[in-house]
Amino acid sequence: MAYKEFEILSDNIPITLSMWIQDADEPTIIFLPGTMSHPLMYATFLNGLSERGFNVIGIHYFSHGKSPKVKTNYTMDDLLQNVYDTTTFAIENFGHNISIMGSSQGGILAAMAAGRDTRIKAVFPYNIMLTSLRETMSLTKFPAWTHRFMGFIQFMFRVGGTIFPNMKIHPDAYLDFNKVFHSEKAKNDCLNDPMLLPYYPLKFVASLFNADLSCLEDGSIKCPIVLITAKGDPLFSYDYIEKVYEQINSANKEMLVLSLNRHMIFNEDTNDTLNALEPTLHKYLYCIVPTTELKRK
Repeated sequence: MAYKEFEILSDNIPITLSMWIQDADEPTIIFLPGTMSHPLMYATFLNGLSERGFNVIGIHYFSHGKSPKVKTNYTMDDLLQNVYDTTTFAIENFGHNISIMGSSQGGILAAMAAGRDTRIKAVFPYNIMLTSLRETMSLTKFPAWTHRFMGFIQFMFRVGGTIFPNMKIHPDAYLDFNKVFHSEKAKNDCLNDPMLLPYYPLKFVASLFNADLSCLEDGSIKCPIVLITAKGDPLFSYDYIEKVYEQINSANKEMLVLSLNRHMIFNEDTNDTLNALEPTLHKYLYCIVPTTELKRK
């Protein structure tokens, strides 16, 4: 397959797409990277997806990765605009068989995108959250007792994001890197990546903590949703993901549980992850799936 990069306009601002192209007639997977990262951090995984029969398009969000650093004050809604515009580009160039896959924060974004865009055939989030669950605070490095005050914390982020929108927030301010990375090598490779963003503006972090994921509960997601999780993920615990899964209001949902013990499965356990995902991807993107609930454990 051919790898190439392409620049499109999203809300009249340029962003870069990384593309692994098989054939224009094959299904297309739009990939959404995780916190502060970019598609090339997942290059081995995305190339492997393409080798298994898919066109793959990875998004360098506004000012992330290889995208020009011309918009530095953004929110989750801005990143959703990137996803929408990339979907339009994909449909125009590769047809209507378009799905979205996201990793971690990208998985959250993927679910939000599927709730807003009926053009998407299927969505494959690797972990998602529900900001309406106070257990969601377990995804942060904040002490356990703060879970009882999640609503207040969300409010304070909104206030702070309004008053100090450009304040620099480093990822280790709210993420426990010991839960994110399984090995020191993976941690060093990621954190030393020159294209990794060193911080987010407080305005963006506020939008993340207050992300509207009501689409999971109100039936807005019309396409199949396959929630991917790792049984031993120390960041998004299996118990938490089960709680979120039970709240998803969809006639066609599935939870695909991988027997892995790390969070960065696309990077740190690439082959096992690809092998586990391939049958499910082919089932949803090459076949018509009955509208019945499936759940694998």
